Amino acid sequence: MTSAYTSVSTWVLLAALATCGTPSQSPAAVQSAPGQSARLFFNIPAQRLASALAQFSRQSRLGVLMPGDLVRDRMSTAISGEMTPHEALVRLSAGTGLRVVVLPDGGFTLVTEKVRANKESNRARLEAAGSAHHQKGGIRSSSIESEAAPEVIVTAQKREERLQDVPVPVTSIDALKLVAHNQLRLEDYQTQVPGLRVTPAGEFGQILSIRGITAGGLGGNPAVAITLDEQQLGSSTALGYGLVIPDLDPRELERVEVLRGPQGTLYGANSLGGLVKYVLSEPVIGTSDGLVEASVHTVQNGPTPGYSIHASTNIAVQEQVAVRISGFEREDAGYIDNDALELRSVNRQKVFGGRLSLLWRPTTNFSATLNALYQNFDAEGGNDVNPSLGDLKQEKIVGTGRNKGAVGAYSLKLRGSFAQWDLISVSGYSNRTAQSSIDHILRRASVLALYGVGGAELVNISQQRKFSQEFRASGTLSEGTDILLGAYYTYEHAPIEQTIYARELTSERVVGVPYHSTFLSTYNELAAFANLTFRVSPAFDVQFGGRASAIRQSFQQTTLSLFASEEPSVGDVQRARAHPVNYMITPRYRITPELILYGRLASGYRPGGANVVLCSTYSFPCQYAPDKTINREIGIKGDLLDGKIYLDTSLYWIDWKNIQLFTIDPIGNQGYRINGSGALSRGIELSLTLMPGSGLELTGWGVLADAELTKPFPSGTTVRGAVGDKLPFSSHFTGGVTIDKKLKIGSAGVSLGGSFSYVGYRQGGFASASDPAGIRPQLPGYTRTDLRASVRFSEWKIDVFLNNITDERGVLVAGSDLFYPSTVYIKPRTLGISLSRSL
Repeated sequence: MTSAYTSVSTWVLLAALATCGTPSQSPAAVQSAPGQSARLFFNIPAQRLASALAQFSRQSRLGVLMPGDLVRDRMSTAISGEMTPHEALVRLSAGTGLRVVVLPDGGFTLVTEKVRANKESNRARLEAAGSAHHQKGGIRSSSIESEAAPEVIVTAQKREERLQDVPVPVTSIDALKLVAHNQLRLEDYQTQVPGLRVTPAGEFGQILSIRGITAGGLGGNPAVAITLDEQQLGSSTALGYGLVIPDLDPRELERVEVLRGPQGTLYGANSLGGLVKYVLSEPVIGTSDGLVEASVHTVQNGPTPGYSIHASTNIAVQEQVAVRISGFEREDAGYIDNDALELRSVNRQKVFGGRLSLLWRPTTNFSATLNALYQNFDAEGGNDVNPSLGDLKQEKIVGTGRNKGAVGAYSLKLRGSFAQWDLISVSGYSNRTAQSSIDHILRRASVLALYGVGGAELVNISQQRKFSQEFRASGTLSEGTDILLGAYYTYEHAPIEQTIYARELTSERVVGVPYHSTFLSTYNELAAFANLTFRVSPAFDVQFGGRASAIRQSFQQTTLSLFASEEPSVGDVQRARAHPVNYMITPRYRITPELILYGRLASGYRPGGANVVLCSTYSFPCQYAPDKTINREIGIKGDLLDGKIYLDTSLYWIDWKNIQLFTIDPIGNQGYRINGSGALSRGIELSLTLMPGSGLELTGWGVLADAELTKPFPSGTTVRGAVGDKLPFSSHFTGGVTIDKKLKIGSAGVSLGGSFSYVGYRQGGFASASDPAGIRPQLPGYTRTDLRASVRFSEWKIDVFLNNITDERGVLVAGSDLFYPSTVYIKPRTLGISLSRSL
């Protein structure tokens, strides 16, 4: 198996080396045209400055001299709208440390601008070019020459905006930094995001929660939505195994955006607590380049190291077309042992995948982007341990604990600009498969009675196919009034099989199949949404948004169980319908062009669904309804002291109503879901970035929060919840500090950094109603400290990382789940090095 993976990656590496050329550095040989004062329409996304200048030349028909040593490694600002060529070029190069000079022939060139290390000069140029209140910002150079905090572009409101202009709490994480620091899973970098929790849920997946909005365990449908660019990933329901969340390798991404708080108006289902948005890197027209990278790492208690290899290339096919190709393979080192079977590093995992992306831009007013992404994973065992057996030990029957699967995501995005309107169509299809094997100790006695062997293996095989289509139109209705209109449709088909095999304890020999069940669920959603923005003054605007959805679901179960009867049970098709409505009101006031004060009243929901068979026989509900959150929030974000400080703070109050709960019928032993209870999550989030100069950057963040039940669980549920009980996995305080220093040593660029994070005390899932003591798992607080360094020589770069340097056993989850006692820790101390070369 490994040799097959290696051969695939080798061909990708060779293809990258064969097709990549040196990045374009020649002047743009474009015929000068008259009319520098004429206002033209420009639409140029943030990208490498050389590519952005080439697009500017084509759109303006004016020449730009691009000295290669000045534009290399610099990023442009995104621009869109009607402006003069000079205004467009000033905005495009804002923050790069370069100044626009008009040449005698009517063209332009860029020269080094020696300015103070702050944003005052950038702001002056932007205000000279046009309204600083409404311009789009971009990613600024983070080189030592520019000490201003780099501006980051996000798409949280489904349009490109500067992070500091978005009236939504958003954290943006650079994917390149995740790779360099070996933080490849959501679980690895969750402490970089205020309020985000990633809790392993055994072989069933992981529970994502933001700002404490979760009931834990199998309590309901996913409470956090996941998107890949504009395409929703994963199932919307628990019946479709919505907890199986793909951990996309960040090598395929540009960044990860995390939106905190309900996002139901723009993003629809499952954004009850917030949204995690994977943003792909787009192909770049006008330049060809590439990257090859290899790394190796070791983990404490791991007998063998892990590794990764990766190659990517951007190919400029012609002036209108670009293609991006990438591929990777990695093996994550294992560190958990099964002494009973004399097995070491049972949790090692192999992952490989790739991506093909094509961008076609025949005119400045139209583009089409085609994306195809595939990723395969195979973990030989789980990350759970039994502390009573010793450090990093587990004990399961041979062959169980394995978890494997694949995800494929394919999309076509069409974008056009006509007059004052931007039109977008996004078509998406995804296919996810997963197979897990569980040591089902609760069925060992039944299997022993039937077959005379003591091993019971539960195998889950799930598949989820999802199609989605979204249309959006945005534009200006009148002076001071903008509008966004959208329509959305999705269809999901999720067949699942569950089988229990009777097995010997010390071998994989199967002697019988006492249980087999099939589940088939479907999910349909049709929605319409709108967003109106009224600009009352240059400094004050208000957004109003709404979304109405129609949801239809079905579920059918067929079961053959020798534990109860020798006759198969074929259930009736259960159906569920719902029509949730969501809204949003967001006033925003610009205290300065770089600092905003905003308020937010917004709602979110997750769909309900159909319950299992026999609901009428045992008199429990045949369907459960959506639950809903309502968020009231006020925040301040932006720059202070001429860009030396970036501030982002918010105060929130979230009401959670009609909570979805999982319970078990005591007569038929059937699990089902109901609605009941309510909860409140409130807190304050603060993030501060300091740029004092000399290449030094310090960032600190902290969250004070309280998430608890405001209504008790209904009587008869199998878990107990009283008023004042804390929501699972939520802590009163979490925080973190990072420090980075950039410097020059000869011709080499050096970066040194470290981070410290703290996660406070938490409680696990709610206690069982059958437990007289009602004791919940106690999860103590923990810290994690990471160190990193990098050196760049021309096209070569070396990264070294040491994560969890104190080898802390931070507890992510603990206690008995449905099958066996288990505890999952953060990854032990990990040391690694990577080498990459730009082509």
